Amino acid sequence: MSAVDHLDLDRQFRDLEAARAGLRSARHVELLDVFVEHLRAERRADLEGTVATLIAEPRYNLWGQDRPGGRILRGRDEVRRFYAEYFESDATVFERSYERVVVGDDGLFTDGLVRRVVLGSDVVAGRALQPDSMYVVERQAALVVSFEGSLMVGEDTYAEHEGRCVPLDASAT
Repeated sequence: MSAVDHLDLDRQFRDLEAARAGLRSARHVELLDVFVEHLRAERRADLEGTVATLIAEPRYNLWGQDRPGGRILRGRDEVRRFYAEYFESDATVFERSYERVVVGDDGLFTDGLVRRVVLGSDVVAGRALQPDSMYVVERQAALVVSFEGSLMVGEDTYAEHEGRCVPLDASAT
């Protein structure tokens, strides 16, 4: 069994489909569909497909995780560079579940859990981990996405800094 077998990579899409079924506004369905298209392009590491869902000059604010002070991205070139680096890494391999999905006329909000499988040597925050062992890191994360027309302005992400870290073999319990 590989490390990725411990993750449900499509859970986010099932959660979003369930949220979509409860929407009553055509505008809200439209925005959620664009968001899902964006996430599917990210999952495929499709740079052109990802940026096609964004306005000409997108804005990203990435708070928490392992970036004290956050990471601020402005403009298509900077966002394209970010996604190119993101796609070159294994960052697209994660499980995301949504506890809340709220869609309005101008944007959406999600809140849930992000799970990744990492090597002990890759985990930060000064934890005493076995460098050659695999761990599941779980972080609570929230996301705000604003829209202009039918395109995403960008993302404001808020993620727990340390989260929960358990040895891979203990994560099934």
